[in-house]
Amino acid sequence: MIIIDKISSYVKYSLLLVRKNSFFFILTIIQIAIITYSTGAIIRYTQSQNTVLHYAISLNTNKAVYYTGNNDIVQNDLLKKTNMILANSNTIGLAKSKHIEISALPAEAIKMIDMPIFKGRWYNESVHNDYSEVVVSQNLGCKIGDTFSLGIGEKTIEATVVGILPKSFYKYRLSGGSSIGDNMSTKFLFEKADDSIFYAFLASTEVQNKHLTAFANMGAYYINFDKDITEEEYDYNLTLMRNNGSVATIERMINNNQTEHRKTLLLVVPIIALIVILIALSSLLIISITLYNSKHLLSTLYLFGARRIDVKIVVLNYSLLMILSSTIVYFIIDRVILSGFNKNYGVNALGLIVLPVVFILYIAITLLIANKTIEKDKILSNIKERTL
Repeated sequence: MIIIDKISSYVKYSLLLVRKNSFFFILTIIQIAIITYSTGAIIRYTQSQNTVLHYAISLNTNKAVYYTGNNDIVQNDLLKKTNMILANSNTIGLAKSKHIEISALPAEAIKMIDMPIFKGRWYNESVHNDYSEVVVSQNLGCKIGDTFSLGIGEKTIEATVVGILPKSFYKYRLSGGSSIGDNMSTKFLFEKADDSIFYAFLASTEVQNKHLTAFANMGAYYINFDKDITEEEYDYNLTLMRNNGSVATIERMINNNQTEHRKTLLLVVPIIALIVILIALSSLLIISITLYNSKHLLSTLYLFGARRIDVKIVVLNYSLLMILSSTIVYFIIDRVILSGFNKNYGVNALGLIVLPVVFILYIAITLLIANKTIEKDKILSNIKERTL
C-alpha cells in the first residue's frame, strides 16, 4: 500500500506540474513530435531509394539497357546477341468480386532482383493445365493453397495461391517514359505498389499456354546481351534503338537516380536540420522555464519532507507524460496528416528507431536540467527571498 500511495503521489504532483504549465506542456509535446517526425522523414527519404537501387544494380549486367519505342526491332530479332529480353505484361482481372491488377513475368525476372515473399514461394515456369500458380498481395485476403476463379478478358482460369507478398513491395514498372534516354532514372524500371490496389502475379508461360490475349505489353523492355558481344555489335544495337525510340543503359539510370537523390537531399536536409535544431533549442528552453516556474511547487514538496529523489521522480513522470502525449501527436501527423509521405517512402528500421532515441534524449536532458534546477538549497533560498 505504501508503494501504491507513493506512485499515486508522484502521478498527482506530475499532473499538477502539467496543469500549472499547460501552455508550455502543449507547446513542448508538439515540438517533440515535429522534431521526431522531421528527423524520421529525412532518414526515410534517404533510405527510400535503397530497394529500387538494389533491384536496378541486380539488373545491371551484360551491358543491360532499358528501351521504349518501336516494338518491331525487338519482336523481329533485329538486335544482335541479346541474352534476355524482359517486358511487363499487364491486365485487369476479376476475382472474389474484386478488380485485380495482374502482371505476367518470367520466373527469371523475379529471381534476378530477388523479389521478397512474405509467405510461400514464387511460381515456377512449369505449365499446369488445370490451374495457374499465382502470387498475390496481402490485401486480397488469401492463404497459401487457396484456389479461386480468375476472370481475364473472355477467359476464366483456376488460380492457386503459392505465395503472398509483403505489405509493402516494389514491382516491375517497365511502362515506357517520355524522357530522353540519357535522362531516364530507375523510376522507369520499378515502382512502389499501391496498397489500395489488389495484385496478382503469374508466370508469362501461363499467358502463352492458356492463350490469355487480354494481357498487353506495358511499352518498354529490359534487355541484356551475350557476354561475348563486341563493342561494335553493342554500338550497333544502341544506334538501332535510338533511331527507333529511346534507350538508356541501366548504369546511366542508376547514376541519374543517385544524382537526383543527392540534389534533393542537399536542398531539403539542411533546411529541415536547421528547423529541427531551432525547435530542439526552443524545447530545451521551455523545459528550463517550466522547471524554474515550478520552483514554488517543488519547494513545497521539500518542505513536506520529500527527498531529492522524490522530486526527481515527479519530474520524470512529467517527462513521461510529455513523451506519451508527443507519441500520440506523432502518430496523428504520421498516419493522418502526412500519410501520403509514408505511401511514397515507406517505413524502415532506422526511421522507427528515431522515436525512442529522441524520447530517451529528451528525458535525459530534462532530468539533467532538473538536476541543476531543483537542488534543495537553491529552491529553499528562492522561497526565502520571495518571503522577505
